Amino acid sequence: MKFFFFKIIRNIYFLLFTKKKFLFIFNYHQIYKNEKKEVIMQLHKVKYCNFISQIKIMSILGSFISLNDVISHKLKSKINFLITFDDVPESFQNISQFLINKSIPVLLCPSFEITENGYGWRNKVYKIIDILDPKKISKEIDKLDVKYNFDEKKSFYKFTKCNSKNSLYMENKIINPLFNKIYRNNKNVFAKRSYLNWEYYKNNNFEKKNIEIANHSLNHHNMSTLSRDQIFNDFKTSDKKIKDKLKINLRCFAVPFGSVTNNLLIDLTDIAVNQKYNVILWITNSANIIYGKKNNQIHQLSRIHTPDSLFIFIKILLTSFLKANHNILDFSKENNDSISNLELCESNSAQKSISIENLLRPNKDFASDPIYFDYLYSKNIFRGKRPHYFYMSSNERIKSILYNFHAEFNLDGKKYKGVYWAGGRSLPFKKNISNASLFLKSMQEEVIIGSYKPNKYFQKGLRNWKKIPMFEVVFPPKIKKNHNSKKNFIIKKNLKSTKKLDKILQINEEKTFFSLSKSSKYYSWRYDEYCYADTVYYILYKNGKPSSFLLLQSKDDKASISDFSFFSLNELEYLIVEVINDLNRNKISKVCVETSKNDILNIFRSFYNVKIKNFFIYYYFNKKYFKNKIKDFDKKFNEYNLNETQTSGDVLLR
Repeated sequence: MKFFFFKIIRNIYFLLFTKKKFLFIFNYHQIYKNEKKEVIMQLHKVKYCNFISQIKIMSILGSFISLNDVISHKLKSKINFLITFDDVPESFQNISQFLINKSIPVLLCPSFEITENGYGWRNKVYKIIDILDPKKISKEIDKLDVKYNFDEKKSFYKFTKCNSKNSLYMENKIINPLFNKIYRNNKNVFAKRSYLNWEYYKNNNFEKKNIEIANHSLNHHNMSTLSRDQIFNDFKTSDKKIKDKLKINLRCFAVPFGSVTNNLLIDLTDIAVNQKYNVILWITNSANIIYGKKNNQIHQLSRIHTPDSLFIFIKILLTSFLKANHNILDFSKENNDSISNLELCESNSAQKSISIENLLRPNKDFASDPIYFDYLYSKNIFRGKRPHYFYMSSNERIKSILYNFHAEFNLDGKKYKGVYWAGGRSLPFKKNISNASLFLKSMQEEVIIGSYKPNKYFQKGLRNWKKIPMFEVVFPPKIKKNHNSKKNFIIKKNLKSTKKLDKILQINEEKTFFSLSKSSKYYSWRYDEYCYADTVYYILYKNGKPSSFLLLQSKDDKASISDFSFFSLNELEYLIVEVINDLNRNKISKVCVETSKNDILNIFRSFYNVKIKNFFIYYYFNKKYFKNKIKDFDKKFNEYNLNETQTSGDVLLR
């Protein structure tokens, strides 16, 4: 109850005081004008006059947008509406001209076999119920090898929709044999077509009429009951067949029945990434909070099952706002199956990572960026032949993952390979797998492991690791500071890494007992190829020779002093003054610096009214490789022998 109350307050705050947008997606099937006999009785329906009233209410509250508007993030107002029609019965023609005249975009979601044949397996169920005696239905079910708790007193309609029964098996073994009994005696059972055919789609210039098409599966099975292979086959087959029929590019998948379950969420995300879809539509009866444009991640959006009653429509409009969310995982339900075929695996596959990151970190679009993945892992100069990540899977579904951000360290004059743990995450399911095995695997294999800014919960497991206190300094560069007169100092700016950095590093890094192994080659990869911020190298020359440097990143109105190597504090201070004055001229509002050194912290304290936060970087030294040296490290592991900065980790400005 407290959590729900918090969500209500949060959503009101988002609506009134932030740039976040709200998207309500109302889903329809049939619109009838006068008598319900016009439509399929058992299928969801809304009366024409009620539909018109609902449209009027939506137009008062916000703007109508298209699927393309969602993908390109062209949401027209704070509150937005998208109209969808599933299966697309013939009754859509009752309302199509009204929508076109009002310039209201609509998304049609045809299921291939329903559109191809004019009926689907659910329509067969309706006919079986109408025509066959319940006792005959019960006898047919009793003949099956798989025994079900069913008799003539129970609802065959509910039985066939049950989430615990495989829909494909249900159709082939139960529904089709029963339907064939009807069809033998009544060939005209589906003489009247109930759904629009492909010719309707081909003969209408939908692009000009603001009508778009989504994939609504091959057979309209309850996909939460299907196996992973069956889901993949259905998705790929329907995608190909609809594209072949209509010669269009499909970007959206509307889930039949719409229920969100853990396995289905993983499976559909995996195949949608593979097929380069942009949107998956579920049914949760809640609105969506839209954070921003997604260039790489899939929009996992909730739809609302639209009621016929106008009073209930207004009620569900309100409750869907109160339930509005940005993360489809919050609606996911546990599957009935148990976790089996548990495997600890390693991989270099970008696609597997991109797919699972859609669920692990929704609304962090960079996490599913293939270019960023390639940069961070495949092009990593320290990688060698080591895997990009470890993961735990069950029945081919990734449940948890641990990334290896490969590094090389200088320790007491020698170089050692190692990694930073660049995120160890698990899907938040009740019946999920601990990712502890992934961390243990890494600790067995790596020489040195770093953990940058671990949260308080994770820090409890790092008690025997070396802990380096860090300072995060944040300030606005508003004060202009003049240089102290240094006639022998000259600062030059480079936009790319240069070998002059090697000369500076060679002299200055000898002072440190432990550090990340840095070079012009390292900076060329880590910063020059980084795609989310711009980089400038400030190089200080003393008496004509390179002596110190500072590396600045900037994006929009933010900047970060990401790394530095210096011969003396005077030289570093001189560089900092130059950078701050540049930032002031460029209208940067916030600067961030991270350091392990108190004397560097004092430079910023003397300049500005700064905000300082504390955090830690942890390091693990594998006893298998260092044996009795661990105790000696304690004496030398202090701030005078270390120079940790933002570059000591996997996170840069973005």
